[in-house]
Amino acid sequence: MNVYMITVGTSLFENFIDENYNRKSNFLSDRLDIDLNDESLNLNLNSFQLDTEIIDIIKIVCDIYKELNQNTTNAAIEFKKFYNAQENNGELSKWLTDIDSNESCAELKTLNRVPTNKKNFQTSEQNLENNALNNSVTYNDKIILFPTLTLSGLLVSSILTKYLQKKHYNVSTIFTSDLGSTNNKNFKEGLKKFLENLYIKVIEYKNKNYKVYILASGGYKSIIPYCTIVSLLSDTSVYYIYEKSDNLVELPPLPIGIQKELFKPYAHILKILQNHFDKDDYNILPQKLQNLFIEKDGKIEASEFFKIAFNIYEKDFFKAPLQVESEGMSILKNLDDEYINYFKKIVQMSPYLWIGDKVPELVDHGLYHHDNLFVIADRVLSLIDQNNKNILEPLDIFLILSTIFFHDWGHVVGHIEGLNRNLLPTEIRDFHNILSYKRIKKEKGRLLKEIFKINNNIMFEESCLYPIALLSAYHRKVMPLQENEGYFNFPLEKNCKFEPLEKQKCNFFNILILGDKLIFLESLFRVIDSLDTQYVRAGSIDELIFKFKNFKMEIEEEEKKIENLSKIITSEKINCYETIYRKLKNSYQSRANKPSFALDFSEFDEINKNLEEDALMFLYIESKLRIMMKDEQRVHFLKHLRLDIPEITGSPSSNNDIIITVRYAESSEFDENIRKIKEAFPEDEIWISNIVKQFTYENLVSSIRSEYDNVKDILKKAKIYFDIETK
Repeated sequence: MNVYMITVGTSLFENFIDENYNRKSNFLSDRLDIDLNDESLNLNLNSFQLDTEIIDIIKIVCDIYKELNQNTTNAAIEFKKFYNAQENNGELSKWLTDIDSNESCAELKTLNRVPTNKKNFQTSEQNLENNALNNSVTYNDKIILFPTLTLSGLLVSSILTKYLQKKHYNVSTIFTSDLGSTNNKNFKEGLKKFLENLYIKVIEYKNKNYKVYILASGGYKSIIPYCTIVSLLSDTSVYYIYEKSDNLVELPPLPIGIQKELFKPYAHILKILQNHFDKDDYNILPQKLQNLFIEKDGKIEASEFFKIAFNIYEKDFFKAPLQVESEGMSILKNLDDEYINYFKKIVQMSPYLWIGDKVPELVDHGLYHHDNLFVIADRVLSLIDQNNKNILEPLDIFLILSTIFFHDWGHVVGHIEGLNRNLLPTEIRDFHNILSYKRIKKEKGRLLKEIFKINNNIMFEESCLYPIALLSAYHRKVMPLQENEGYFNFPLEKNCKFEPLEKQKCNFFNILILGDKLIFLESLFRVIDSLDTQYVRAGSIDELIFKFKNFKMEIEEEEKKIENLSKIITSEKINCYETIYRKLKNSYQSRANKPSFALDFSEFDEINKNLEEDALMFLYIESKLRIMMKDEQRVHFLKHLRLDIPEITGSPSSNNDIIITVRYAESSEFDENIRKIKEAFPEDEIWISNIVKQFTYENLVSSIRSEYDNVKDILKKAKIYFDIETK
């Protein structure tokens, strides 16, 4: 359903006079530009509702006509002339019938030309005939008129309402306090109130799932900027036809909103003024914020729009970066209401789901990485859908986007059941995918209740969380996708075996998802994940240097721990600890590159037993591994600095295959950024140069290409191909 918010002027009267009397008549429409509460009219307006929808405007006009029967002022006489021309002698109504009435005034001309509304005008007469036959009423859409609080506004709204109701629109009218004649001293306050009324109604009907349009051709030209403001704040299109033109102009919403830098310094004062006015606090505010207050009955108080604007500020201010990044994706339009509601709840909870940047061992898999993944996923999934709408289902999109939130969730897990010690930092990093799976399983009750609004008394394997958990567990390439890849044994837990994903199946709210669908989604996610090799993953160069300095300080702290531990440990034991440390160091990340574990299970069991029984060994090796991880993080960041943001395009082939082309260029700032890092850390200059030599432009792109090659055959079955290129 559509709803059209239409500002109302007097072009209906002006066109009627022009076309019938060439302005040589007793019809003087300008005399109607008088406020309804003008003392000369002496109208009883006690029951006249302001700032709310009125549905009986025709009856109200009839009652006012009767009230003005004995009034001899020029305004009253003119009002009665136009009313009679419409209701009694029918001169005006006959004119509307004889001409193309859709073109009789700015309001109807604009409504007629709005693309989404043309069908309504074209089929309205047919609807009337059909409804007359079956004695039923079917409304096309809803219209809300916004006239001025004047005799002309009242009368034109009545005429338009009667006409539009015959076209089977559901019509209501909102008169705005103080929005009367421009001669009214409170007209400026009326404009503020009009902005509030329009914004409130736009949001109200959007929340009711209406498609909302603002039609701003009618009324004072000063109304248009306020319509544009509502458009910007509510993401709503404004349509306008200038004067006698026939061309419809769309003023699309622009990405402009509340100025955080204006609100933030005064947020505390505004919070107080929201409920209690204090002149001294008010005078502190800059003029732009003072304009959000209105004078009423000699007092200054917060306007309704102040409440709206401050509420928008507060919501945006407390949004986490992942919320901002994920909620605006274009691919979300492909989700139905059910999936959208689920995803919005996940987005809302994202600050509590993800605390990655607070964990030093995974900063390169932190906030920037997840931000980037939403951008890349939105682009890739949108291109697939644009070129072949038969490939992706709404559930596919939902699961991939949800996996972005959850796939690295295991990085904050420091302990698992059955292990009588904390996890080493290398174990957290190596098995974070399995830990993500286990964390989702452990917290399924809360997640089901708070995100999906269902009871937690269902089997994990049958819940809507299980597909997300599986995709999170299998996102690392060490995990087997197809049957010929064998199975994966999780070494930190006995009898914990992961079979190839192709052999798995699960349910999402009774929707059965088979193995071939799971490996398709996982393959697509792995490619999306691998494409985030780009300099923006590291943040700004100043931020990166600051992180490197933190790494240095943390290394010094760990070295001090080792020094203190060495004072209470024999040299023989230290040699033993060093041997075990080297074994664990050499095995680190081998699982991400090949299916076999660097340590055989008997050797691992022995090391694990020693770590559980010897607390000093655990503390010593943990510190050694943390030092190693600090350098490992620096290596990752230096690698990401090399490549620019990838250019991702897509096109279909003759047989409906989708070819996603990803072009990488070397960052133009790479050399300068490396120079700044070397300058900040002169003692590491040789080490930095050696790392940079390892990650050449061609090698990095080749590595990304190899990630795709691992799942190429699976995606080929879905008619999706990736072409990873260098510029």
